[in-house]
Amino acid sequence: MKLDDLREAVGELTVPVGIDKRSVKPVSIDMKNKYIYPIMANDSFVLEPFVGEFVKAVDLLEQCRVQIFDCEGWCKNAELHSQVITADFDAAVDEIFEDVLARNNGYKAANMDESFLDQFEQRFIVVIGIEKLTNRLGDKAKERLFAMLQKGKAMYKVHFLFFEGQSYYAANSYTEWYKAHIKANEGLFVGDGFADQYSLKANKHSNSFYEEIGNDFGYLLSRGKPTLTKLLTTEEEV
Repeated sequence: MKLDDLREAVGELTVPVGIDKRSVKPVSIDMKNKYIYPIMANDSFVLEPFVGEFVKAVDLLEQCRVQIFDCEGWCKNAELHSQVITADFDAAVDEIFEDVLARNNGYKAANMDESFLDQFEQRFIVVIGIEKLTNRLGDKAKERLFAMLQKGKAMYKVHFLFFEGQSYYAANSYTEWYKAHIKANEGLFVGDGFADQYSLKANKHSNSFYEEIGNDFGYLLSRGKPTLTKLLTTEEEV
């Protein structure tokens, strides 16, 4: 499925990921109240065709500063207006950290008056390969990254969306940033293997979770409700 079919579903901080297999209605992620949103697959390479088309949807967001950390090189053929970061990761992380810190400190200095935050632009930060990003950072930038992931809030108008293999989320499930912001009932699992992992959990189990759906489909969980979704993809349909 190509983005052209879902352009009208792009909103202020709402990004379409595909269509509901049953209703054929658009399925989207609304980032307004989310600080960190996880997208995963059993193997990270499964995500590439989806990522290539999804970033085009993110690129359409208006009144929002979009940055894409492309640590996998999956955006090299995409024509995007957004900033795509493929080097100098420390400097990019430092800039975001300083901005989040300024929003945090200013908000507290304003006696937690939310209207103080009205002056700031929305920021939407996509990280393709959070593990590779972490491994490429120096010690200071790495410390700053995890500090802002732990202590930031969606109300600061900064939003992170991570693409990574499921094993990364499982390995980090006991970290402070993960426990603070990742919920097992909110996220997107791409391809087969949804029933074989514990990072995302539906409210009700179904035998259909064991069925092979292929890499063109995924389960989007919203408050634990799973939606089998035909996903955006750069690959041509046969």
